[in-house]
Amino acid sequence: MSRPRSTLRRLLWIGGALVLVGGAALIVWRRAATHTALSAALRAAGASDVRLAVKEASPWRVEVEGVGFGLQEHRVSARKVTAERARWWQPRLSSLRVEGAAMTLDLTRPETAPPAAEAGATRVLPAIDVPVDRVSVDGVLSVKFEAADTEEFAVKFEAVQATRLRWNAEIEATAPGSRLHGLLELDFATSAVSWRDVHAELDLSRAQDWARRLEVDLGPLPALGGRAVVSGVGAALGDDFNHRGRIEWRDGTAGGRPAAWSSDVALTPGVVQLTAAHGEAELAPWMEFIRRLDLLPAEVSELQGRVRFDGELALREGALGGRGAVEWSDGGVTLTDPDFTATGIAASFRFDDLAGLRSQPGTVRIAQLRLGALTAAQADLELSVQGLDELSVHRAAFESLGGKMSTGPFIVRPLRQEFEATFVLDGVAMEQVLALTDKVPATAVGRVDGRVPVRWTKGEFYFGTGWLALKAGTTAELELHARGLLTGGVPPTDVRGELMQKVESGLLRLLVSELRLDLRPPNAPDDRTAVLRLTGQPKSSELKTTVNLEVNVNGPVEQLLNLGMDERLSFGGVK
Repeated sequence: MSRPRSTLRRLLWIGGALVLVGGAALIVWRRAATHTALSAALRAAGASDVRLAVKEASPWRVEVEGVGFGLQEHRVSARKVTAERARWWQPRLSSLRVEGAAMTLDLTRPETAPPAAEAGATRVLPAIDVPVDRVSVDGVLSVKFEAADTEEFAVKFEAVQATRLRWNAEIEATAPGSRLHGLLELDFATSAVSWRDVHAELDLSRAQDWARRLEVDLGPLPALGGRAVVSGVGAALGDDFNHRGRIEWRDGTAGGRPAAWSSDVALTPGVVQLTAAHGEAELAPWMEFIRRLDLLPAEVSELQGRVRFDGELALREGALGGRGAVEWSDGGVTLTDPDFTATGIAASFRFDDLAGLRSQPGTVRIAQLRLGALTAAQADLELSVQGLDELSVHRAAFESLGGKMSTGPFIVRPLRQEFEATFVLDGVAMEQVLALTDKVPATAVGRVDGRVPVRWTKGEFYFGTGWLALKAGTTAELELHARGLLTGGVPPTDVRGELMQKVESGLLRLLVSELRLDLRPPNAPDDRTAVLRLTGQPKSSELKTTVNLEVNVNGPVEQLLNLGMDERLSFGGVK
């Protein structure tokens, strides 16, 4: 039995005992006899150590002061209990008023079993039948969390008898940071309780404090602020219940940052349904909570930005599901493996299945991103989420290496670190490409276009069959640093030898009019992964000559790259 449900039953049983104080006054009205009758009635209801003082007893009115008794593990008291009988000739009270009631709910003691229930049912209400038209109670409920840790709730309760065993009631409870008000219908015949026009407010910072004092594990929730406001109607019978209403988080904060939530709510045993929901929050304070839900790969070390949700959620037996629109603004993400960061993210998705993380095609825009030493900007993607380990990219375009790049459809599997895509290059700067290479004895200025298939799988990176070529209608300048590259086969008597030595040593640049790099060219030898062909002239007025150069790359061409990820990235062999 949960603590809240058993606590409710305790309070109702104790309230029933207080009603018996007035009921016993129907029997006699003399002071001495009234004292004896009330004490006996309370003991019959399970009370012990009964104390009371009868101040007035007549056929029309009984007034008792200093009421106190023990019931189960609790001590109950009341400053004054007044019973009035307008029709003295009838064995029925017109009103019963309990003033200054006080009870301590000691949560430091082990729970004890509630009074015996009827066979086959768990009673919420005690089985009492007291002939009284109206009952009112006001007092204080003290909840004892620890020896010197007590919280007080001011309680007001008023009930009017509708039929013999059915009552209509109004209840109000207040404490610092919390308030509850509602209308109840109590059916003592069936032990059913229904409620309407319920309005409850709770300061969330105090709620977290109460949870801590009750040793309730809320997980890694950030510090919450603001008020939770709950309203609605519902009913309970035994262990079955339902509630329909609305829940709002007003003036909310999480980790000191603004947050908000509002939705319609439906509660039944084991199920919480939230519809017409709207929520906003910043991601950073919720990182540890999100990790607990296993919604992120372990490699994600940081999330930034603000998320907005509009849709519906359902929590069934601890499993979260739902659907709706999700927007992410001013976003940022950092991964540890691979070394990746992205900032200035704006994303919009509509999820058909939040539990399975499946969405319709959405848009993602990224201002800046970095993968190792490779950077990009102004990325524009259309993609859909197909689970925790599958992103289906429908198109992508971004700026990188001084030019523009784009791709067609491809699939990314983040958990397995796998993707295969073909990048179309437009006006990429040769100097920025060469800056990513190791052991290439040249620098260049110019722009190239190309089509480059890339595969990243099982931690290995390699190129497919593709090409880079000098952009049409442009030229490039190439500076070599490879002695013997041009003069290795030139006869000593060739007048061009001295000029070629200057070119290959970097003293003279080549003005390139044609350039093409073929990656994994078809019909090439098995170990050949790239062929570079270029045509140019030395940038010199001394001698005009044409240089035709062909360079073959044997072994993985990918090893010429240095992407700043050497410890995380390996290169595939010849494929």
